[in-house]
Amino acid sequence: MASIRVKLDTRCADEHGNFPVKIIITHNQTNSAISINCFLPSKAWNGDGLERPVKSSYAGAKSINDQIQSFYIELRKKVAELKLSGWAKHAKAFDIKDRILSDRSVTPVSSMNFTTFAGKFAGEFENPGTKRNYLHTINKIKEFAGKENIAFEEINRQFLRQFDSYLSRSGSGVNTRSIHFRNIRAVFNRAIDDEVIAQDMYPFRKFKIKSGEKDKVSLAAEQIKMLYEYEFKTPTLQRPLAFVRSGQNRRWRRGNKYRNRSLSGCWWNIVPKGHILA
Repeated sequence: MASIRVKLDTRCADEHGNFPVKIIITHNQTNSAISINCFLPSKAWNGDGLERPVKSSYAGAKSINDQIQSFYIELRKKVAELKLSGWAKHAKAFDIKDRILSDRSVTPVSSMNFTTFAGKFAGEFENPGTKRNYLHTINKIKEFAGKENIAFEEINRQFLRQFDSYLSRSGSGVNTRSIHFRNIRAVFNRAIDDEVIAQDMYPFRKFKIKSGEKDKVSLAAEQIKMLYEYEFKTPTLQRPLAFVRSGQNRRWRRGNKYRNRSLSGCWWNIVPKGHILA
């Protein structure tokens, strides 16, 4: 009679010291294991043979247990179907495993936490600035939480609000904080796309990312006139190209004119010496 059970295979750990969780199929005095893409430390394990084997104190335990239980129930249903059909009567455990894996539609369990997944996500970017940006966000979250490993399910709307307050108290402006939250949102979107987490774990449905206006600097009309009339000693600065850094809504016009709009709403045509300043 075929039977299945959940087991933590402690014979071989990965590079982080975690062990693979497997479903063991026993039938006709033979055994075969199905790896479910879940790696856990031994301290998180309640015991083999349980449908919800991860200790509730372990970060992300509820989500992992839910997925293990769903996987276990699906496999048990398929084993029962094979027994009823008579196909499994003379089969071995590995035959049942191959048959199940060929047509099962259950999503493998993932024990990937937010910080680990975010680190791998950041590592995919070739641009060093972008990668550094994501890693900075990860470090800020670790600093706020006071620990290295943060589960996806820990990051809910309340967590985001508290993190926002923490960043504000630390001196981060609105735009800096919005960058961190956009990074977090991108990690969640990727994790959902990769089916690492369920869609109902997305925390941004009711959390609005704030953004502020960038500081804008404008010059008064008198200051623009002074710059225009100033005699630059360096030949390359004889034309008043310093206006490029002072204005908004910048656009080059025909005849090498530079049109600049100050915050007062006035339009100025910046042209080479000898022309009239409008």
